[in-house]
Amino acid sequence: VVNNTPFYVHFYNTEDKKSITVAPKNKNTEPNDHIPSEFCDSWVPYQSSGKYIEVSIGNSGPVRISDDDYKWKFVDFPDGDTREG
Repeated sequence: VVNNTPFYVHFYNTEDKKSITVAPKNKNTEPNDHIPSEFCDSWVPYQSSGKYIEVSIGNSGPVRISDDDYKWKFVDFPDGDTREG
């Protein structure tokens, strides 16, 4: 997990319960730099498991990510939409 924003980034895997919070960039950070977290080996849960990775930036609503046949599925966007990638 890396952060390239002026906000905290929160990561939570509902399957393996791993949770990471990455501090925001500060004013002394170069524009293209990012703040890394400690290494975490955390698989993306399969959609059929009902589990997901939840990522939020700052106080924004979380985005949920799951794996659907090797495609990432983004569910529960703040606008209620579902997107695949």
